[in-house]
Amino acid sequence: MDVENKLYEILKNEFAIEKVEITARCEDIGLDSLDMVELATYIEEEFEIEIKEELYDDMTMASVKLEQLIEEIEKLLENKNGKT
Repeated sequence: MDVENKLYEILKNEFAIEKVEITARCEDIGLDSLDMVELATYIEEEFEIEIKEELYDDMTMASVKLEQLIEEIEKLLENKNGKT
């Protein structure tokens, strides 16, 4: 599963944002805090994961970088699949 491409797909389909640099902050590509809450919901649905409350706060800040989101999604997927 290619997390980066799936995240870009969500951004394109749900927020009309074309592919951007992985180091971009979400706020720099036009996402505000409400968009980030929506994005977190799409991430949970797409990857069939649950974002825990303590991580949710960090992941829904508009200042978070896309690469940070990808890293956190990959960690959650590893935990889901029993890999630590």
